[in-house]
Amino acid sequence: MFTYIPYSRSLFAALLLSSAVLLIATTSAYSEDLLKQKTGQKYLGWQTAKSKFTTCDKTVLDINGTVEKANNKCEKTPGPGPLTGLIKNVNPETYTVDLGTPDGKSLSLFYPDLSQPKERDRLKSLMETHNRVKVISPVDGRADSITLQ
Repeated sequence: MFTYIPYSRSLFAALLLSSAVLLIATTSAYSEDLLKQKTGQKYLGWQTAKSKFTTCDKTVLDINGTVEKANNKCEKTPGPGPLTGLIKNVNPETYTVDLGTPDGKSLSLFYPDLSQPKERDRLKSLMETHNRVKVISPVDGRADSITLQ
């Protein structure tokens, strides 16, 4: 009934693994946060500064509690989506990256990964070499990833 095909298990495993990687990549492009205020209220959205939070409906709140990664997703992302440009400044104290866009605008984006020394060094290197970058931005004022374009 069945014909044995050499390496069929390896092929199946490779196909399964690549499908899983694709699924993870497509579902985690934007990472929502959960703000838990000291008052007990909870909000879904994104941290956009050390002390600011933007909800799914673009309401900006002061953080008076904790922010953690969320399991839920906003119905839609209100932000500009992918951006391109040159890094003009990296501020590790405020976790912000200033981006100059091709149309001459300047944006300041909160980038939580700046808490990591390796990421700070990588972005400073991209800034010094004037490399164009692609920024995934789920909401105005926030960067989820910054990659070489």
